[in-house]
Amino acid sequence: MIFSSISFLFYFLPVYLLGISMVGNTPYRLPFLTVASLGFYAWGEPVFLAVMLISILGNHMAGAMVSKAATPQSAWRILVLAVATNLAALALLKYAHFIAVSVDRAFPLPQSLLSFTAGIPLPIGISFFTFQALSYVVDVYRRHIQHDPDLVRFAAYISMFPQLIAGPIVRYVDIETDLRNPAQLTGEKMWSGLRTFALGLGMKVIFANPLGAVADAVFGVPPGQLTAGSAWLGGVSYLGQIYFDFNGYSIMAIGLGRCAGFEFPRNFDDPYLAVSVTDFWRRWHLTLSGFFRDYLYVPLGGNRRGMLRTGVNLGIVFVLCGLWHGAAWNFVVWGIYHGVFLILERLHYRRGGSISGAMGAAYTLVVVLIGWILFRSPSMPHAIEFLKSMAGLGSPFRPVAEFAGPAFGCLLLIAIGVTHVLPQLKARFRVPSWMVNGLAVIAAMLAVWLLVIGTHNPFIYFRF
Repeated sequence: MIFSSISFLFYFLPVYLLGISMVGNTPYRLPFLTVASLGFYAWGEPVFLAVMLISILGNHMAGAMVSKAATPQSAWRILVLAVATNLAALALLKYAHFIAVSVDRAFPLPQSLLSFTAGIPLPIGISFFTFQALSYVVDVYRRHIQHDPDLVRFAAYISMFPQLIAGPIVRYVDIETDLRNPAQLTGEKMWSGLRTFALGLGMKVIFANPLGAVADAVFGVPPGQLTAGSAWLGGVSYLGQIYFDFNGYSIMAIGLGRCAGFEFPRNFDDPYLAVSVTDFWRRWHLTLSGFFRDYLYVPLGGNRRGMLRTGVNLGIVFVLCGLWHGAAWNFVVWGIYHGVFLILERLHYRRGGSISGAMGAAYTLVVVLIGWILFRSPSMPHAIEFLKSMAGLGSPFRPVAEFAGPAFGCLLLIAIGVTHVLPQLKARFRVPSWMVNGLAVIAAMLAVWLLVIGTHNPFIYFRF
């Protein structure tokens, strides 16, 4: 179940809001939220509920054992076992077939093994709740937080449905106060949450869905048949789709969390205003970037051991970042691609260079756009052919008019205004609350109408 679905908006959400309003300022808030979250997860995939429950019980036990370990060495061994177990489960459920197929190309494997790995189902959102569980156990080991002995409270943290499927990745320390001492729920806070949710829903349905329909149409034809204009149209459409889709979902999650008294961290900071690839990764998917920084990049040595080691550390981080997004080689190449630009920019800065202004913004947008072609394409050969078409080396008989008309051009211009002009206006002028309220109501009504009439409504990050 996704937030921009009829079943969520007309069935689950009203029941949830009614329930949270009834138990909001009582000790039953977290138990209700836990039950609601587990029900949300089991709505479409009840068999995967067992995976989540095992993760909750196992990591809660690991946190308790780490906190009570008699010696630092014992705590370290328990931590290593917990991390290895979580990563092994993730590898089995998400990457087993990818690993088997990759190995089979060099060393043929039995067909029965390939068939078995191909049949392993992927639990929805496993990357997100596994990373949250890992961050909890590691932070207990580092003494950044104390182990929470309350299993219901821990279960609420791991299973909390607003951020369960696609983030933001919320660390225990981010909401520890809200979990242990829930804030009073007020009508003002509930309205603020619903208003935020409505704005995120508008981003998803009004912008991401129609942009995605065009992107899917363009990427759905053999890329060698595309004119340069059509290929660029598909690339720019996907550039907008993935931002409005994922940012819209994150904003909806923040709004729904606020309705229950939780303040989730911001996940995007106007990434398409970045003036370098380094700046882009300071603005895009902030909670994932922060996770890799604090739990992988810094422990590897960060940038403290010379330029060569910094480059190696960045390479490791972005290979794993690519793999986190999907079990396919094009995701790995996408991660390496970004890692290379980050390393090159560090070398440039080290030599006294700078990247800024309009030229820096244009350079960054082109680099990111090409990266999204690698990310979106079903295979590397497809991506290469698509990039050739963008360079004018395709065929002339699939023109732009086949995929989009003037109305879509207007939508694209408005989307550019939202991503590039609106943030700058917000930084310079105070937006009155009545205007935000009115925009939220209009966005919600238009989004619901579009969903009712059955518009294109995928969700990119649902599979991660």
